[in-house]
Amino acid sequence: MLLGYILRADIDKTDFDNKIKLFQKAETRTTAMSLAEQLRQEGHLAGRQEAVLAYLEIRFGPVPQGLVEAMRQVADPARLESLQRTSFTCASIEEFAAAL
Repeated sequence: MLLGYILRADIDKTDFDNKIKLFQKAETRTTAMSLAEQLRQEGHLAGRQEAVLAYLEIRFGPVPQGLVEAMRQVADPARLESLQRTSFTCASIEEFAAAL
């Protein structure tokens, strides 16, 4: 369907061919994959941050905004894993905040 549209469209075929060649270059593919991997990693980190915050809210009630903001700044996967474990074992929201 998309190909049919492209073939019927009034486009600059030379420009179109040049864009296709650009995406065929190894360096462009590598950059695109690096960007895709970075976005995937950021999404994974944000999901883990939100999971920790949700668990804290379930256990202790509303999470203070300052703690929410601090959690959203944690970008190290190992640190997030440690904080996730702490959210399971801490006795209070204050204890979690101290570990953060």
